[in-house]
Amino acid sequence: MRSPLLELCARATGHQEQYKLLHDQCQLCKDWEAVVLRAEKEGMTPLLSKHLAESQASYPEHIRILLDFLDKRYKHHTAVRLQVLQEVLEIWAEEQLTPLLIKGAALCHTAYADPALRPMRDMDILFAPNEAVRAQRLLQSLAFVPSTAAIPADHHHLPALLKTVQGIVICIEIHHGMYPNCPPYYPEVNFDKLLATSRKLTIGTTGALTLGDMETLDYIYQHAFRPPLAYESFKLISVADLVSLTEKNLGNLDWPRIRQKYPLVYNAIPLMHHVVPWDFTKVPRDFVPQRDHRRRLAPRPFTGWPNRKLREMRAEGLGYGRVLFHTFMPSLWWFRVFYGVMTWSRLLVVILITHPRQVFWWIRLYCQFLPLGDRQSRDQPVPAYPLVRRLAMWAMNISKYFKN
Repeated sequence: MRSPLLELCARATGHQEQYKLLHDQCQLCKDWEAVVLRAEKEGMTPLLSKHLAESQASYPEHIRILLDFLDKRYKHHTAVRLQVLQEVLEIWAEEQLTPLLIKGAALCHTAYADPALRPMRDMDILFAPNEAVRAQRLLQSLAFVPSTAAIPADHHHLPALLKTVQGIVICIEIHHGMYPNCPPYYPEVNFDKLLATSRKLTIGTTGALTLGDMETLDYIYQHAFRPPLAYESFKLISVADLVSLTEKNLGNLDWPRIRQKYPLVYNAIPLMHHVVPWDFTKVPRDFVPQRDHRRRLAPRPFTGWPNRKLREMRAEGLGYGRVLFHTFMPSLWWFRVFYGVMTWSRLLVVILITHPRQVFWWIRLYCQFLPLGDRQSRDQPVPAYPLVRRLAMWAMNISKYFKN
């Protein structure tokens, strides 16, 4: 379910048009506790507090007290996490290892004036494949304990490492890659090339490296807005990351090169306007295509199968027709962002071919774990799941014609 009030807070800095809309949404809001709970889930609580205060919007006093408390907690958690990060960076430097900070660990410094505005569940750090295991072992020597959560052997990061510091669980993920190996299939990652275009930042008193600005934009987009269909949908904090970094670095970004090298993110970034309005004192009005100025699309995420389980959707009273509709015809905004399409002709290809191909890939994968009986005999009945059975047979016949 959408939260238009919270969507309007998905940016690091506010502006007049945004705050006018925020005032209107505050007047319409009937359940402030639900807004705060949603903000916690979306990583948006500090930004919600900031924009409500700066816009001078009207909202309940008990919500203001709650947000003030949560702000203090986030500031403390951020300070502890960054202190731990500084310490491990120093140890890796002594061992001549070269980490690249990615996601929240870097964005809290590069996209936000105050690191506490960008909460993070864990700290993600990329290493060259030949350094990742060594970096992991060094952390374990510092009393970090591997998570028991199961991950595939070929996963793009090693098991998460956990350590409790001042009552706060610190989680660090050592990456030797950046993306999972499944549709929608991601750009190849070359650590040396990323290192060559990296930028410097400072964690406490220690120097560190992160991805270059263009590479960061592409990574935020790929990771947050193009996850595999079975993965969790995007969070609003990722919208804030993309919008804030773009506005902050607009003049320094080589847009012709982005268009050539990263066409999907080039097409998708302006579509954030449907979530939270751009600040046209920082970006030109033609940054957003005219048709997107005229019509605001509902920024609904993908909620079909396999993002949600079939039995979950059926329990909500959705018939098979609605299940198929949610799966094959998600929102227009999601289609355009996920597949990075701008023209209607390209969108038609996506709807008729590209998106069904991805769904069939997941059907085929899951069918390997269903009791389908003797696959060599097409005449034998398949137990249960009548809809899945039919789709499975279609998938096994059709998907061989598409690139895996």
